[in-house]
Amino acid sequence: MPVACGPASRNAMFGAGQHDPIVSPEETERLATLLREAGAPVTIHWEATGHGLTQGDLVAARGWLEKNSPPAPPGVGGEQKEKMKAHL
Repeated sequence: MPVACGPASRNAMFGAGQHDPIVSPEETERLATLLREAGAPVTIHWEATGHGLTQGDLVAARGWLEKNSPPAPPGVGGEQKEKMKAHL
């Protein structure tokens, strides 16, 4: 049963492998379609790999987070902001 959780207020990004033996590309596309139909913006980053993170996934995630994250809270800046970025 679907659960209403306000997807339009959430963005989603998937890092997906075109040769993933655990989560097929069709399953990834199906989930993306369900979320989009519920109003959520979805980005899929495809890699020609299996089931595992790649450097390309990390680079894409960092770019996606920089684009889609809200501004840093008051008092977080400079050194703190750089520390947060270093963990991406």
